[in-house]
Amino acid sequence: MDMFNDFESITKSMGELPPSPIVATKLLELLRKPDLKIKELANAVSLDPVIAAKLLRIANSVVYQQMHKVGSVDRAIIIVGENVLKNLAIEYSLRSTSKTYGVLERRMWENSVGCAVACRMLTDRLIDFDKEEAYLAGLQHHIGKVVMVNRDKDLYREVLRIVESGAGDLRDVERGLFAYSHELVGAALLDHWNYPKTIVAATLHHNHFDVCRDDQTHPLIM
Repeated sequence: MDMFNDFESITKSMGELPPSPIVATKLLELLRKPDLKIKELANAVSLDPVIAAKLLRIANSVVYQQMHKVGSVDRAIIIVGENVLKNLAIEYSLRSTSKTYGVLERRMWENSVGCAVACRMLTDRLIDFDKEEAYLAGLQHHIGKVVMVNRDKDLYREVLRIVESGAGDLRDVERGLFAYSHELVGAALLDHWNYPKTIVAATLHHNHFDVCRDDQTHPLIM
C-alpha cells in the first residue's frame, strides 16, 4: 500500500515537536550492545532524576522483598532487570511528551499502555520476536495523536466529536482538519527521533494489515 511519507514535510507542518525522550533513546541504544555494562545503564538513568527515583522506589517495593534498602541505581538495575528499566524509562518519557494532561490525554495513555501489553503478550505466544520491542511499538502506535493534541487540543476534540457522532472515519477527519492522519504524524515524529525503522514502520502501518505481507515489518503491526 503506497502512502505519502515525506516525514520532513509532516514534522515541519506540526509546529513545535516534543523533544526526543533522551533517556529512553539512550537506553535503547545501550541495550543493543552485546558487551553492555551495568554502569553504562546506571549513568544513562542518572541523567533523569525522576526515572532514577522511580527505579529505586520499584527496587525497594515489597515485590522484590530486599533485606536491605537499595540506595544506588546500579543495584536497582540488577534487582529489577533491564526490561523493567527500559519500560519504565520509555513510559515516563512518552508520558512527558504531552503539554497538557486531562481526560483526553489519560484516555490516549491508557489505550497505548493497553495496546503495548497486548502486543507483548501476542508476540510471546504467537511469533518468534522480541516481545519488549513489540511492547514499545504498541506504546508508540498513537504518539501522533499526542502531537496533534499538543498542536491544537480543541481542534482534536472536534476530530473526536465528529468521529463519535458517526459523521466520518477517524483518519479521514484527521486529514481534513490536520492535513495528515495520526499514523503519518507519529511515524514522522519517531523518524525525527531516530527510532528503529521497524518501530517507525509499525506506527505508520498499524491500521493497514495488508502490509503484513512484508516480512520485515509485519511482526510489529498489531
